[in-house]
Amino acid sequence: VVLGAATVVVVVLGAAAQQQLSGRLQRMANARGLGVPGGTEIIGVCTKTLATLLRKRVSSDWFNKVHDKQLTEIQDVDRTIAKSALKTTFLEALVGQIHASLDHEVLRPSSLLLLSRVLLHQKVEMPAVYDCIERVGEVLIRGGDTNTSKRCAQIYTEFMIDYPHEDKALQNKLTFLVRNLGFNEEGGRRSVINALYMVVMQFPLDLLSKRFGALIFVPVAARLPQESDGQARKMLEALLLALMERVDKNVRNQLLSVVMKWKTSDKPLLKIALADLLALVPKIEGEKPSERFQEFVPVLRELLPEDEQTEEIGPAAHKPKDAVHWRLVYSIMRSFEKFSSSISPNDLDRLSTSSTLEAKFFW
Repeated sequence: VVLGAATVVVVVLGAAAQQQLSGRLQRMANARGLGVPGGTEIIGVCTKTLATLLRKRVSSDWFNKVHDKQLTEIQDVDRTIAKSALKTTFLEALVGQIHASLDHEVLRPSSLLLLSRVLLHQKVEMPAVYDCIERVGEVLIRGGDTNTSKRCAQIYTEFMIDYPHEDKALQNKLTFLVRNLGFNEEGGRRSVINALYMVVMQFPLDLLSKRFGALIFVPVAARLPQESDGQARKMLEALLLALMERVDKNVRNQLLSVVMKWKTSDKPLLKIALADLLALVPKIEGEKPSERFQEFVPVLRELLPEDEQTEEIGPAAHKPKDAVHWRLVYSIMRSFEKFSSSISPNDLDRLSTSSTLEAKFFW
């Protein structure tokens, strides 16, 4: 059964690791019923069967014995088909088939199953596997289907954790995700955020704290005021909160100190992002709200736009000048409300009368 499934999956579809069948292989596929309507479904079923069987010990032992052999050397494999694969090994053809199937909507789920349950589970290391993961990253964003995107995110994350990578290679993979936070389709943006959330929750804490925390934290925080999709916005907030809670207070303060520079930025969206980010601080588990209140409320005060000199009095004197101005004021007041509601009324009264908080803040 394993050999039959492998023959269909590896030789007929993916020999020589090409992304399209040659004319000869296509004719062979037609002869075996794989070129007729439903042929792709047959290949998909065989791929799932192969993935399931290769998890069993007997079949896995068979796989370990043949994966480095050329197809022409494997007993009972159709010699005519195998010769068309030239000197391709079984493993090379298998990886080539997975790579090719990732472009096919019907074959994609079964190929991801084979990739995760067999190749990655057995820690198969070869350049073609790394190439497959790069393709998985693209499917993660552009795949469209939610379940497929989630599986791709899991594979992409586990591969970074379980497989050997140079520091630069890991950085490139994370940078690929970060750069697509602004992808033009909301589904793709959600998939990216989900993948980054998996990274935050599954990466070794030491690696996250010392090397990649800021790489994720800063661009995700900057994305907050730009995100138009409500669900993606909530996911960004959940991601930031998870990151700040996972690292210790020293690392958290270092991350916050980086974005504190935005309060003097000439880019209004960065000021809005800072105000939006500070609204999450009172939710961090283990934080002392009164201490953070004293630390960050003055920052919110600094973010307030300076009023132009005017002799007007009343509400008209402080009418927002444009939409960005209004959003900044709104984000500041929303953040202040989060801080105020996180402490007791007595502490709020005490802090409100201290030098920490100017009465002018309450305009």
